[in-house]
Amino acid sequence: MVIHGAAFVVRCHDVAMLTGSPVSPEQARDFCAGWPGMLRDRLVWFVDEVDAGAPSVEALDGLVVRVVGRIGEDRPVEPVPEWYDASLAAAGWSAYGSALTEGLMAWVAEIHADRAGRPLPWVLDEDPTSAYHLKPVVDLPGIAPPWRQVMGALRLAQSGGDPGRLRSVVEHNLAQLPDGVAAPAPHVGEGVAEDALVEVTALGPDRWQVSFPEDIDSRLGGRRTPRSRRGSGESTA
Repeated sequence: MVIHGAAFVVRCHDVAMLTGSPVSPEQARDFCAGWPGMLRDRLVWFVDEVDAGAPSVEALDGLVVRVVGRIGEDRPVEPVPEWYDASLAAAGWSAYGSALTEGLMAWVAEIHADRAGRPLPWVLDEDPTSAYHLKPVVDLPGIAPPWRQVMGALRLAQSGGDPGRLRSVVEHNLAQLPDGVAAPAPHVGEGVAEDALVEVTALGPDRWQVSFPEDIDSRLGGRRTPRSRRGSGESTA
């Protein structure tokens, strides 16, 4: 199926196993629809919270410094990012700081969307760390997932590293994209399995598998792509 948003398209298989146990098509649709919707909402919150303004490469250094400076603040926030865990708390991150991080992720995604054209296409991560970390990734060559870019940059800045790292990464990404790259035109339809670019299935209790269809190369415009990337893990949800 295809989920549309201002800068987001997420293609998912209707029958999926997302958190360690089989889920219904409705739950799979909720997962696919909820992630980009949540990220859009977080972006609006983030812009207001840190007075971020319109997404731009030039503002990234200042935003990284601002987020790192507030990453441990103990303030109420809803929803708490699902990836926030004890390891981040031990590193001095609060739930609020993680929400700021998520907002910066959405802000970075918007920068890419401004250059690449809208909607920016996303597919499910083909090799997530675990079912709990299953998330969409940008389906454009040379573009790393924004949350990986942002997490790495914030950790580096938090330890005294260059706050300009994120800007450098984003500038490199944008250099790979000519202006106005057209996103692949999706076949809009409710629950169209043929449009799925990955399939998430259950292998057993607390185990899952992510696979590409055989014609993945042609679906991605002839790019060379591994035919199948599989992973399994235990759910932490």
